[in-house]
Amino acid sequence: MTLVHGPGAEQRTPADVVLCIGSSHAFGDIPTALEELKNLVNPGGRLVYADCFWERPPTATDLGRLWPDASADEHTDLNGLVTQTVDAGYQPLWIETVNREEWEHLESGHLADDAHWLLEHGDSDAAADIRRRHVNHRRQWLEGTRDLLGFAYLTLGTID
Repeated sequence: MTLVHGPGAEQRTPADVVLCIGSSHAFGDIPTALEELKNLVNPGGRLVYADCFWERPPTATDLGRLWPDASADEHTDLNGLVTQTVDAGYQPLWIETVNREEWEHLESGHLADDAHWLLEHGDSDAAADIRRRHVNHRRQWLEGTRDLLGFAYLTLGTID
């Protein structure tokens, strides 16, 4: 077995299993990602595709708590995400979503590096910028994406 790691958009050699975890933005959007990735999956192979979806439709208030220029059109619900894979010519084989504990593990882990660094280097020239980024990310998670944004892992077969 050979593991090839790198940006999906730069890969050209098909494989039996292709993983694309949360990086549809690298291709521009989900339909484009699914189409491009199909060229990388050998016949009879599998694509493990993971991306975000709305747990519920976001309100204007919800969107205001997210990133700049957040839009309800950026994501769909879980059924819409799965439907996009079917429309792109895949057969969903397994559908699962992360739970709150998994989200908290991911977000806390992401925030922990900066938090520890700030404890040790709070007087550094870079501290103010890192602290601002850290506080904004934590606020965005706790006030914005928590219970609004979901994340699904889809195991997909190719339809020959």
